[in-house]
Amino acid sequence: MARKGENIYRRKDGRWEGRYIADRAKDGRARYRSVYAKSYSQVKQKLQEAKEMVQKEHRIQNLPEAEKPFSEFLYRWLDYIRPRIKESSYVKYVNLIELHIDQEIGAVLLGRLNTEMIDEFINTMLTGKEGMEPLAAKTVTDILGVVRNVIRYINTRYQRLDCDLSQITIKKEESRMRILSREEEEQLIRYLMEYPSPMNCGIFLTLFTGLRIGELCA
Repeated sequence: MARKGENIYRRKDGRWEGRYIADRAKDGRARYRSVYAKSYSQVKQKLQEAKEMVQKEHRIQNLPEAEKPFSEFLYRWLDYIRPRIKESSYVKYVNLIELHIDQEIGAVLLGRLNTEMIDEFINTMLTGKEGMEPLAAKTVTDILGVVRNVIRYINTRYQRLDCDLSQITIKKEESRMRILSREEEEQLIRYLMEYPSPMNCGIFLTLFTGLRIGELCA
């Protein structure tokens, strides 16, 4: 079963498709390619091999660190932390990097990355721009957390960056929990029993056990 953040999907024709960033246009935008297979496990293996090949092809080993793109260090950091964290956390970080961080500031050269640039990036994530809806404050908070960790990783292993992110803050969203009425609960139960599916079974299970999403997925 595909996990969120993997960029793996089952097509209408029954095949599995995996998408990855193959290269970048001159303006820094990501260009995607796809691999296909008859099963999830096969396409996952193909996708991993394709990503590794792209990383090898795009590495510019002879350049000073300051002249390499920030994207290079995003994926170095992922390789570094993978043995140290849960797989679910790793998938979450990959998702944040591939969908947001790498696409927006991955092409910036390390020597040019600064506080103002990252602050502007975070603000864009919060407010949105043409062709992109604003992200939830929780998602942007997670994005900022990843960027901070990558900057810390770079500072301790490669070079000191002109990036002080301590003053970049994100206002928390106030959310109110609404509890289902007895009538709504009974209506939901009838629907879940009438239309069984992996997702509906999960909802049914949490309704009667109180499991959290993380516990259910595990």
